[in-house]
Amino acid sequence: MLTVHKIGGTSMSKFEDVLQNIVKGQAPEGFYYDRIFVVSAYNNVTNWLLEHKKSGEPGVYDLFVKKEDYRKALDKLLEKLIAINQDMAGIGLNL
Repeated sequence: MLTVHKIGGTSMSKFEDVLQNIVKGQAPEGFYYDRIFVVSAYNNVTNWLLEHKKSGEPGVYDLFVKKEDYRKALDKLLEKLIAINQDMAGIGLNL
């Protein structure tokens, strides 16, 4: 049987818990396949890319559209994404 699991961005910011409790923990013995995971971007990544919903702070795309200096914002985003990946070192996923 095929199952679909949706995991939101806030949950993705606690990926070790997601991995242990949903990806591995909810899989019956030997049933690691036939599952689809739909995942959101990590918490705040969408805000950094587009525009922060609450503060209105422009994201990379908003700066790009307005022909403003989006490259610095893109560099800051890269630093944040690298930091997110480095946080995965404890579970062997710091790619």
